[in-house]
Amino acid sequence: MKVRKFSLVVACIMIPAMSYAQDFDFANFSKAVERAHELGTACQNSVDADEMTPQCEKFLNYYNGEYDEQAVLLSEEMSRNGARFIDDIGYDEFDRVSELDEQVERMEIFAYDLKYN
Repeated sequence: MKVRKFSLVVACIMIPAMSYAQDFDFANFSKAVERAHELGTACQNSVDADEMTPQCEKFLNYYNGEYDEQAVLLSEEMSRNGARFIDDIGYDEFDRVSELDEQVERMEIFAYDLKYN
């Protein structure tokens, strides 16, 4: 009986995670990256004398919320489908969004440095 309970617990934990990954849509990820880039740019433009601004707080809140959720979904999708996933999207679009994503990561470091230094 213990084995069955353990199997059920594992199945209950794994099934939602699997269905969560299946909900991934690159268009949603792209929108999240573009919005994070927009908010990060507003954050950087608002900074005066290295002080945290409301625009940077808004960016960090978005980064740690919607953006982070989409990044997790992307990671799960990439681990499941890899190159086939990129082929379906197209390399140019994937590269465009990846470049924005790298900029967003740098913006996040900038905003966190403002907040905690």
